[in-house]
Amino acid sequence: MKYPPIVIQGLTDYYKEIVDFYKDYECIWSTWNTEPEENLNYINSRDNFTVVTSDVPKLKYDFHHGLYTWVTTLNGFTHLKNLNHDFGIRVRSDMLVDIPSHLKVTKYDHFNCWGWFRHNVGYLCDFYFSSPVDLMCSLMEKCIEVYKPTF
Repeated sequence: MKYPPIVIQGLTDYYKEIVDFYKDYECIWSTWNTEPEENLNYINSRDNFTVVTSDVPKLKYDFHHGLYTWVTTLNGFTHLKNLNHDFGIRVRSDMLVDIPSHLKVTKYDHFNCWGWFRHNVGYLCDFYFSSPVDLMCSLMEKCIEVYKPTF
C-alpha cells in the first residue's frame, strides 16, 4: 500500500529516530532555519525526506506557541500542494505515530486529528493531523490570521 505523504513539523532534536521510523514514507520535514545545519543535512541526505525551513516568527508576546505549529504546518502542506499531493498527514517531530492504524479510521475528505485534550484550559491536540491538502492550508492560514496581532 502506498501511504500519503507525511509532514513532520517541529524541531530536529530527535532527527535520527524520526528518519529511521518513517523510512518507508515520503516525508517533508518542516522546521526553522535556525535548526543545526548538521541535523538538516542528515535529514536532507535521505532519499525519502525533504527539508522545508522557515524564519521563526517574532512574537510581541511570549504566550502563544501554537503559532509556531501553524506556520510550519502551513509551509509543509504548501510544499505538498506544490508537489500536487491531494492529501497529507502531519505529525510532531517529537512523537512516533503508527500511521497504518490511523489510516484505518481516516476520512480522506475531512480534517482528522486525535481530538481535544482537557487539562486546565483544554486545547486541540496537535500530535496528529491528516487532511486534504487544500483544507489543511486553509485551516492553518485562518489560525495564523486570528493570531496575526501577536506578531
